[in-house]
Amino acid sequence: MRLNKRISRNIKSSLSFYIVCSILTMLTCILIVASTSTGTTMTEVFDDFFERTNVEDAEIYTAKSISEEEQKKLCEKYDLHIEETIYLDEENDDYTMRVFGNSETINKCEITEGKDIHNDDEILVSQRFAEANDLSIGDTVQVRGKDFKITGYMIRPDYMYVLKSQSDSYFDYDSFGDAVISMEAMKQMDKNSSFYAIDYNKKDNYEFRKELNKEYMILSYVDRSSNARIKTAADEGKKVSDMAFNFAPVLFAIVMAVIGLVLSRKIKDEQKQIGTLSALGYRKKDLVRHYLIYSSIPAVIGSVLGIVLGFVLTGPFSDFYFGDFETLPHKISPNVPSVVVSAVVPFVLFSLVTVYVVRKLLKQDTVKLIHGMVGKNSNKQKNLLRNSKMNFKYKFKIRSIVANPLRTLVVVFGILVASICVIFGFGLLDALENTIEQSKTDVIYEHTYFMKTSVTDVPENAEGVIQASCEGGKNKTAFTIWGIDENSKLNKLDTISGEKAVYGNYYMTEAAAEAFHVSAGDTFEFYDIITAQKKEIKISDITEEKTNVRIYTSRENMKELFGYNPDESSILISNDKLDLDNGDVFTHLSKTKMIDIAKTMVGIFNAMCYVIMFFGVLLGVMVVYLITEMLINENVSNITMLGVLGYRRKEINKLILHMNHILILVGYVLAYPVTLFICKAAFADSVATMGVYIPVTISLKSFILGLIIILVTYFLVLFRLRKKVDKQDIVSSLSDNRE
Repeated sequence: MRLNKRISRNIKSSLSFYIVCSILTMLTCILIVASTSTGTTMTEVFDDFFERTNVEDAEIYTAKSISEEEQKKLCEKYDLHIEETIYLDEENDDYTMRVFGNSETINKCEITEGKDIHNDDEILVSQRFAEANDLSIGDTVQVRGKDFKITGYMIRPDYMYVLKSQSDSYFDYDSFGDAVISMEAMKQMDKNSSFYAIDYNKKDNYEFRKELNKEYMILSYVDRSSNARIKTAADEGKKVSDMAFNFAPVLFAIVMAVIGLVLSRKIKDEQKQIGTLSALGYRKKDLVRHYLIYSSIPAVIGSVLGIVLGFVLTGPFSDFYFGDFETLPHKISPNVPSVVVSAVVPFVLFSLVTVYVVRKLLKQDTVKLIHGMVGKNSNKQKNLLRNSKMNFKYKFKIRSIVANPLRTLVVVFGILVASICVIFGFGLLDALENTIEQSKTDVIYEHTYFMKTSVTDVPENAEGVIQASCEGGKNKTAFTIWGIDENSKLNKLDTISGEKAVYGNYYMTEAAAEAFHVSAGDTFEFYDIITAQKKEIKISDITEEKTNVRIYTSRENMKELFGYNPDESSILISNDKLDLDNGDVFTHLSKTKMIDIAKTMVGIFNAMCYVIMFFGVLLGVMVVYLITEMLINENVSNITMLGVLGYRRKEINKLILHMNHILILVGYVLAYPVTLFICKAAFADSVATMGVYIPVTISLKSFILGLIIILVTYFLVLFRLRKKVDKQDIVSSLSDNRE
């Protein structure tokens, strides 16, 4: 007798098991191959691009210009390179185009299509901006009233992730893009601006920053590690790869639990045959090898399909993630380690589960196996609620749940993971939308003007602010300190304690308090980002501002902390648009424009959220279908006996199919705190990457909608399986029981 002849019969009888496990394995392998290949490609492409174009280590804006001779002295003294970057913003009715003079050594642009500029009337533009505004190679654009011919598309490394301002959270190619003209043409333009791009050869550059601040007064210092235009691209590859290896173990755990559960039931159902085969001389390793075939089928099929589809979907997957950045030519290379993991790990893990389950059963006495006595419910389970006056249907369900704890855990765990996906999708949308609404109330002024030099004359319809850039916490998160007027009407300091703010104290926003884990009365240590000097202040209270990571204090305290003149202002805020000379304004931010961009970002995230929720629903369907079908197979004798006793089909369906109702609710309720934890982890670096703190909020509406989705999915599966209960043949079942 050859054991392998039984394989085809077993596959037919447990077809849903093989299909579900193969699909779950396939999805896991697709995730591993596609995301890891995309992630490693992104990291390699961006790192290589940044190296080729010599991306800056920092950009510095100073109040006084640094002569070429002084630049050379500083380079020699501190072993670094300095290059002045000159630019201007060309305002158009439809967009703003930031035009740079062509850099020679630092932040060199790379041409992706077309030809380089050779004349002073030629210009290069970024491709995504050009496409968004219907600009093509050969077209003409105006800069300061002069016509420039587009000769090609280019990318600047310091604008890989195109943001108009560092405080922006998302790009908008329709309204902003960058371009490059010759340095000679740029120097002929009026009202241009400049900053100094720095390339450090040594990590220790504090002395350089101190001298630069002392001699030329640093207005802004943006390190490469905190520059969202560079950091977002540099970190994106790792985030994409981490996503796969954070989620794949969860899917593998579900598949392993399902395989262990199904094989355990299958082996126990076949224990008479196993006992007989063992008595006939079949060795344990022969039986183990036989059952390994069952687990290897979904492992092999899932792995092969997952790897193949992973290769196919890597292109669209990478296009989605590369779509957030400038169009950089690249070739997707499959990640070999991820292919090896997808090919080997499922087979190894599923085999280990199978070996454990089979060997555990084969340790039992052969006589017990032949008589089918192994794994039968204990007297304790049989006598559970024996003397209780509880309704029979409740007793039946409770005994069934308690009798098979592994099945119960698989149901709860499967619904838990599915619910997490659904709630996380809703939670992500809630958090982003609430952040937008919160920003409307946090910031009561419409316009913010960052000045190139400090000003003493503040317009009547505006207020002046002294700003200092700092970094604090273990991760050196960037934040700002604002020195405001005593009777400021545009900076509301509503404290969470309800006490009135006292001018001259230090007040931290709720967003900053969350980011730095600070409470009222705590001493907060931080560093001046320009001089790297350590500072220490006492936080008097926390303000009800959940978006900006900021500390408010008096002008006099700014003088004591940083030496700033209390009569000068580096920022102007107003509800009205101010009539200022563009040459004096470093950056102008509009509250309405920022909210519009944020809404666009939410719209883009919608698709991703729905994909996550769809995956959760799919996972829930597969787990519930498989477990419910298994439940029906386990209760075939009970179904027929209940029919003999006079129970109607509808009543039998309720007894058998409605057994997991409470487990579905338990899994969903448990998913809520787990999802909150995941959301907090997902938004943990929102301060560093977006410049705002995104509070985690999951509304009651979203919680209820998620529950409805899970319940509808669950009941649709039950409705689909109801026919299988109705089709059970009473005569053949009773005959099997007698045997």
